Amino acid sequence: MHALLACLLVMAVSGGYAMYAPSDAPNIAAHPDLPAMAVGGDGAARFAATGWAVFVFQCASLVAGPLLMTLGVRPERRTALFKLLMAGSTACMLVVWIAMFFTYRRYLATGETAYVLGFPVPTAWMIYGTWIGALSFIFIFCLGFRVFVLPKEDEAAFEALAAELRTKQQRGGA
Repeated sequence: MHALLACLLVMAVSGGYAMYAPSDAPNIAAHPDLPAMAVGGDGAARFAATGWAVFVFQCASLVAGPLLMTLGVRPERRTALFKLLMAGSTACMLVVWIAMFFTYRRYLATGETAYVLGFPVPTAWMIYGTWIGALSFIFIFCLGFRVFVLPKEDEAAFEALAAELRTKQQRGGA
């Protein structure tokens, strides 16, 4: 899974940059309990220093998660349908993240935002969008469990092997 390694490397580089990037944001003060952390100041200025690194980090993590889930499925069971479902769910999660990121950027630039079901638009994307994308993965693995993860013939083979091992243990222990 070279794609997974690439995602992890992108996460390491972008995360490292986001943690150590200098910020020219005015009015930043040291955190009262964590001296290495800064608080306050202009949100847009703080976001300017690390915003793109955070964006790239989250995109890579949203791709890495499904790749890790795919490792739980035997290679011969990773059918075209499975790959299509995983890609669609990943795309859904990425669309929600991109919408959340850019509506937040717009809010920081203008200071204005609309409201959706009682929340500012970026927050609404997070609250209402994130769980929809996550639910799609749950549906893939719940509804497709017997197809992709543990088909009945694999379970029967496992039960036969377990019974054989129990019989051997009973003979050896008696």
